[in-house]
Amino acid sequence: MIIVRLIGGLGNQMFQYAAAKGLAEMKKVPLKLDITDFLTHYNLRNFELDKFNISSEVALEKEMLYYKCNSKSYPFNLYLKVLKKIKGVKYQMEPHFHYWDEIKGLPKSSYLEGYWQSEKYFSGIENIIREEFTLKEGLSEERIGLLKEISNSNSVSIHVRRGDYISNPEANKVHGICSTNYYINACNYIIRNINAPKFYVFSDDIEYVKKSGIFGRLNDVFFVKALENEKRNDVEEMFLMSSCAHNIIANSSFSWWGAWLNGNAEKIVIAPKVWFADSTINTKDIIPERWIKL
Repeated sequence: MIIVRLIGGLGNQMFQYAAAKGLAEMKKVPLKLDITDFLTHYNLRNFELDKFNISSEVALEKEMLYYKCNSKSYPFNLYLKVLKKIKGVKYQMEPHFHYWDEIKGLPKSSYLEGYWQSEKYFSGIENIIREEFTLKEGLSEERIGLLKEISNSNSVSIHVRRGDYISNPEANKVHGICSTNYYINACNYIIRNINAPKFYVFSDDIEYVKKSGIFGRLNDVFFVKALENEKRNDVEEMFLMSSCAHNIIANSSFSWWGAWLNGNAEKIVIAPKVWFADSTINTKDIIPERWIKL
């Protein structure tokens, strides 16, 4: 059995799941999900993969006991030390940010921790990943109307990530945000190469983006807001992004997946060539070679 520790936002959870699924399929063993962090101390994000048609189940406490001891009885660093001593079970922390080819050599009983942000981890099972990352429930009526508009135009999603990238000094130091020039250059590239594009802007701070005037020069632009009396619905917004013909993404795993799930064979995906403000992180495997980096 492969067990993967899930943490972070929706995009992070999807990378963790896809990488672990790739290993489980390779080893021909079940995949189980450790969502303990979302049930205990981690209150920044929620477990969201249950909104997709994923085939893997949440690991039972008794199953995780074999892999990492009981989290209620041991502090995290202690049960990991115990885990490493259990015969036949491999606890594997992601050794670095770029693709780690040695994951293929892990045993059938492995526990994965990390972010695993490269499509190389699930190369060969792309169809499985696409099928499992479909919505379990249908869109709301208002969203269905927007989806029809998106599907009937040369639609281009634009994602602007702000949130904790702005408000959290540590996150800002590591991630940074995409510059206005990046978005201007990306939009200009689309305008030069796509006939009559219609831009759909998504953001975790859509009101700021709308008022900022960053996209005021575009002829046809629509700012996607949360529905009345509704908080942002991440899975629906990602689905709408993936339904666009083309994508301009931020340095965000959320819009990365919106672009990757886009099934248009002739899609143009534009991504920032600078993924982290921290230049010491090797990001050579995060952006697929077929995408355009600006």
